[in-house]
Amino acid sequence: QAAFCRISCDVFKHLLALDLNFHVHRKTGQIMRILDRGTSSIQDTVSIVLFNVIPQMIDVLVACTYLATRMQLWVAGIVMVTVSSYIPLTIIITERRGKVSPELTWSGVLLACCVIQRY
Repeated sequence: QAAFCRISCDVFKHLLALDLNFHVHRKTGQIMRILDRGTSSIQDTVSIVLFNVIPQMIDVLVACTYLATRMQLWVAGIVMVTVSSYIPLTIIITERRGKVSPELTWSGVLLACCVIQRY
């Protein structure tokens, strides 16, 4: 957290060091809000990677190592391929759902309007 605080302070100092013309023609409050969101996004990303992704990768590696030593190597290979294919498949489905979701939302709104008008 100290690193994120230091980054925020450095960006804030840089913003304050800009000339008066920049502050007169720009919305400084809006820029500060954007900087705050950016800093919190970076912090969230680092937190997710450190406390979720890396431990899960270690867990899968330990499980595959255990399976390879206690059972046959192909069992560990199947687990590794399954978990490795799950990640890109999840990303693809999530992106696709994001593209389809606005269309479904809009059709739901139209359907609700038709039902309300009918009754």
